[in-house]
Amino acid sequence: MERAEFDKWKPREVARLLSLVETERRYFQEIVACLPSSILIVCGALRIVSANRSFRQRVGRKNEDLLGHDLLEFLPDAGEIVRAVLDGTTGSATQSLELFNQPVSLTVLPLRNWEEDSETEALLIIENESAVRLSPEQEHALSAVSALDCVLWEQDLRTNQLTFASAAAAEILGYTPAQLLEDVSLWPLRVAEPDRGRVEALYARLGHLSGDHFAVEYRGRDAEGGEQWLRETARLRRDPDGNPIWLTGFTMRIGPRREIEQARAVATKSEALQRLGARLAHDLNNLLMIVGGYGEELKNALPAGHPMYQDMLEILEATNRLSSLTTQLQTYTRRPNLEPRTLQFAPLLEALRSRLSWALGPGVELEIEEQANLYRLEADKGQAEESLLSLARLAAGALDGRGQLSIRASNSTSEEGSGRPCVLVTMTLSDGEWPAFWLEPWLAPDEALREVALGVTTAYQALRLGGGDLRITGCRAVLEFPGITATQSHETIPVPLPAPATGDASPSFETVLVVEDEGGIRALVRKILRRQSYEVLEAPSGAEALEILREHGERINLLLTDVMMPGMNGVELSQQATAAHPTLRVLFVSGYTDDSVLEAGRFPAGAAFLQKPFTLGSLLGKVREVLDGGVTQEAAS
Repeated sequence: MERAEFDKWKPREVARLLSLVETERRYFQEIVACLPSSILIVCGALRIVSANRSFRQRVGRKNEDLLGHDLLEFLPDAGEIVRAVLDGTTGSATQSLELFNQPVSLTVLPLRNWEEDSETEALLIIENESAVRLSPEQEHALSAVSALDCVLWEQDLRTNQLTFASAAAAEILGYTPAQLLEDVSLWPLRVAEPDRGRVEALYARLGHLSGDHFAVEYRGRDAEGGEQWLRETARLRRDPDGNPIWLTGFTMRIGPRREIEQARAVATKSEALQRLGARLAHDLNNLLMIVGGYGEELKNALPAGHPMYQDMLEILEATNRLSSLTTQLQTYTRRPNLEPRTLQFAPLLEALRSRLSWALGPGVELEIEEQANLYRLEADKGQAEESLLSLARLAAGALDGRGQLSIRASNSTSEEGSGRPCVLVTMTLSDGEWPAFWLEPWLAPDEALREVALGVTTAYQALRLGGGDLRITGCRAVLEFPGITATQSHETIPVPLPAPATGDASPSFETVLVVEDEGGIRALVRKILRRQSYEVLEAPSGAEALEILREHGERINLLLTDVMMPGMNGVELSQQATAAHPTLRVLFVSGYTDDSVLEAGRFPAGAAFLQKPFTLGSLLGKVREVLDGGVTQEAAS
């Protein structure tokens, strides 16, 4: 085609022509890549310009690890024949030589350099010397071996020389099969120094093994010094005299499995520690209840000027400090006890504003924005406040005492797919990002930040148990609280107390059934309640409590029960008791609440809870509160 004619072509026609040329080029490239013969192109300096897939698999190298490398690194005996073709001394040539201890046939042809017509390149075709064709089964097996993510190998134990290593050695160990076969000193280096003696001792005892199969796990070391966990499985072959002569095996990476096993071991240990801590917290709180309760009784019986009065104050102070330590122990061993209520978010946040500002410090500005007609929250008030305060403390550290924290509350729907309404509280930092260790407090750089992160972790746990969530990414932390729309809300109607008995007899105070397996606590509670003119019935177990309810259920107003008891626990007792007596009030007391007792950390609807150890005044106040308030229709439903 003349140049003048080509100049008349439209750009679209030229683009179509170039596209056809590119398609043809790719087509022929794919043909070359799929050929079973190994094909190389080398330049005049004997540097590799191109290599097809067969050659890369044969030498166990990636394409980027071949291009530009010296041909003689792989075919040291091919230099003379290739130079003869490049110099034009011979038109083409064929030679038999060895590649990785295997006989191959090398054919070299001159090839024109398409970029520089004055330069000649050489086309090398490498084929196995053997003319034996593999069966389909053998080809399938070879393909499967090449695809395995492990190193298959064979070793002659008489010389400690590897006789075979699969191509995966380059990726897993960092050594090519050729390097492992040529240098006998490289194979032991696959084991990291801390485990090398143990693995070498195992291989030294092969002659004394009873079986022919064995496996060993160890910390491996690749060619670049990186460590990884490896598992090696091998089969031993012996000579007629029973001496080990040959090993066939495979070596695979097991890092992810080891991580899972270690995580499971940590989780098992953590669970065991949690159960131990739970038991200790429960027993300690029972003992503290007895010591603190009777101590408070003695203090109240002594006049302020009595010589023992100050001693009793010291005892009670020590009891309070020990109670604080028990509370810290419970933070790590139990789910928080939640009492979800319907809350207005705006008043809650306004009441919390001064505490948030104090947590942030003087250098951090607080900005609050609320959407109009915000849903009401269904949340535990104390946990909602603590969640916001914990994040404010974490924000103060992230902002390094300077900047702005903006809080925006808005209506939304849950991201879990349920479509339920929720209130999103977005806390945004003006500068920097939230720390990445907020869910892993032990990774915090110092003790103070660990305490802050622990508070955020506890808040996250409480939110999840209450049906909400906490998500932290970049500069934003989003708290999700279950919401209640105006159409969902309804009034709470109290169930009235039973009408008092009529007649000439003077009315008595309410009757309380106390169920507690710890005799000292039961006696203390009985004493305090009777002093306030309550009639007290008592039982050391759930079964005996049910007997008392069957006999005196009509006149019992309040069931005050421990949660954790041998046999029937307090929750099971309350369910049976309220089924028989629907107007019965329930007050739980406990020093520890096990997760198996209360699903999602919640007590039965309408029940109240008092944490051990409690003061005598708080006990009386809670009893009066429950009796006066009663169970609501909303809670009962």
